[in-house]
Amino acid sequence: MTVFMQGDYMTYGGTNWGNLRFPDDYTSYDYGAPIDESRQIGSKMYEKKLLNYFLDVATEMAGTNLTTCSASASGIKCDRLYNKETESSFHILRNSNISGFDNFDFMLELADGTSVPVEDNIAIHGRDSKILPANLGFLNQHIIYSTSEILTWGSIDGVDYLVLHGLSGESAEIALSLKGSQKPSIRVGSGSIKTTVSSSSIRLNFKHNGLQQVMISGSHPLVVLMADLEYAYKFWKVDTKNGPAFLFGSYLLRGVNEGEHDVLSLRADTSESETVELFASSKFKSVEWNGEKLHISSTPRGSRSGKVHGPQKAHVPKLQTWTFARESPETSATFDDRQWKVANKQSTNNPLPQPAGQPVLYASDYGYHIGHIWYRGTFQASGDETSLNITAQGGDNSVYSTWLNGNYLGSSNHSAGGKPQLFNITSKQLSKGNNVISVLVDGMGSDEEGGGASEYYKNYRGLREAHVLDNKGSEAATISWKIQGNLGGEDIVDTDRGTFNVGGKYGERHGWHLPGFSLSTRKFQSHVKLPHNFGDAGIAWYFTDFKLDFPAKSDNPVVVAFDMPKDQSYRAEFYINGWNYGKVIPNLGPQDEFPVPPGILNTNGENRLAIAVHGMLDKSNVFSDVQLKILNSYTFSGEQWTQTKAPGFDKKIYGASTGW
Repeated sequence: MTVFMQGDYMTYGGTNWGNLRFPDDYTSYDYGAPIDESRQIGSKMYEKKLLNYFLDVATEMAGTNLTTCSASASGIKCDRLYNKETESSFHILRNSNISGFDNFDFMLELADGTSVPVEDNIAIHGRDSKILPANLGFLNQHIIYSTSEILTWGSIDGVDYLVLHGLSGESAEIALSLKGSQKPSIRVGSGSIKTTVSSSSIRLNFKHNGLQQVMISGSHPLVVLMADLEYAYKFWKVDTKNGPAFLFGSYLLRGVNEGEHDVLSLRADTSESETVELFASSKFKSVEWNGEKLHISSTPRGSRSGKVHGPQKAHVPKLQTWTFARESPETSATFDDRQWKVANKQSTNNPLPQPAGQPVLYASDYGYHIGHIWYRGTFQASGDETSLNITAQGGDNSVYSTWLNGNYLGSSNHSAGGKPQLFNITSKQLSKGNNVISVLVDGMGSDEEGGGASEYYKNYRGLREAHVLDNKGSEAATISWKIQGNLGGEDIVDTDRGTFNVGGKYGERHGWHLPGFSLSTRKFQSHVKLPHNFGDAGIAWYFTDFKLDFPAKSDNPVVVAFDMPKDQSYRAEFYINGWNYGKVIPNLGPQDEFPVPPGILNTNGENRLAIAVHGMLDKSNVFSDVQLKILNSYTFSGEQWTQTKAPGFDKKIYGASTGW
């Protein structure tokens, strides 16, 4: 028994919105998906479509066993899938060096020992591959062999259709068996095709170029359509009440609407105005395109063609002015943290116990699992303190920033291992008596489960331990800690946007990211332009409102595009209408464009973009430009989306934040 698998990881590219991502990934979760993160389809989707159309009709492949075959070029790997019952073969041809880019021209030896093609050669270019059939029956016909790949077949009004495809300019050859005593009549409908007829077969030789056609009449008439890759990519097959219909053209054919018996009603998206060509039953007297009558005319190929319209132009505004505000009041020694949780637990369920003599400082033990985590530690100074030793963990590529009595000590990049980091303390930074350490852990999400007995996903987040040391490296003081993460902790206040949307930044805890939050307060500065120097280390916010008015029945994938200055050490998270849709790290990258889908983005109304920037330079943190960008525009025949419902700012929940 042979088992076949087709891997489809991944089919649709997604977004690690909020804090869904794990540390070794970025916001985009789109590893070359056929349907990309911005809902667009391209060559990979079209290649999968070609393969799946073929697999849908070539059911004999399901009963095959794997054997070997031979090609005249040593660099070609040849596998034959052979069906013992029907004696049909499917030859899978590719470069034997999977990382190679060499081109090959060669002959293929069939199961009966015959070498094909008769004229010219089979070509494999670089990492391309082919599935070539031999001794294959379909409908009322029989293929002896083909050096052109099969796309599909079907019967329309009693005529068999076979659709082939190949690279433009590539030579191809197909041999078909003759059935019955009637001598066939062969007519080339379009293209330059050589026909060779014997008593038992017909051989067609051609080069793929556009869409070509051969019509073979007889007891069982056959139309062969030969498409180059450009035509094949825009080929669509749908089942109708009057049999299959073939469409050449359009960006995406979504399906058929059931309507009147003699009307073929198609639902399709276009990326441009173009002429489409339709092979369908003559029982369809008229054709509708997205509910409107399509003006069609007959073609010499026996098909019908009509002009379809492309999308209307959509526009996004230039983001020119912003409202700006600083936060991070948590760094001040006088900040009121009385509502924060005391971090003094003496045991943890984490597989890694806290160090001896230290309280548990892991954020999850206090109900904070997501995003930024703040710690404030107090100690009594004797004057001998010279350094602060901190061990923290936010995942690979994460950072944390540290202040003492409002004085910035620096930031540390750290890995999943959580290595100690030493921060020097000067006498000017110390206060007599009570001192306050502030640590902001800027995490990168939870680790993923590593398989087997791995417990990576249980790696702690936040602080593990911290020590105030004297100049001999000895413990100089005992620290008492408090912790603050997202508002409400595990009792999240925004159940619509969910658990992962926000962390513990001051602005997040006070609803700055939400639509409806008032920017008319004394500490918010309007008419700011980017790039903008927001000064010392800490968190700054930028806000702008914009309106969109996209054409009806259109799809316009939009991204938020960030300039990526490599000399700046900041991290930014942005929110569209309250939804956290990306984390930007210019000196790490690689992502600088972040898709935002309709429904989150209001494509016909008001929107707010809020950006929180964690600057880590001692001075002169400069936030660079941000703009909206439309990737492409399409007509849209799918189900119309609706705006995702989620609450705006509510002072009763988030309180006032103007007097920090």
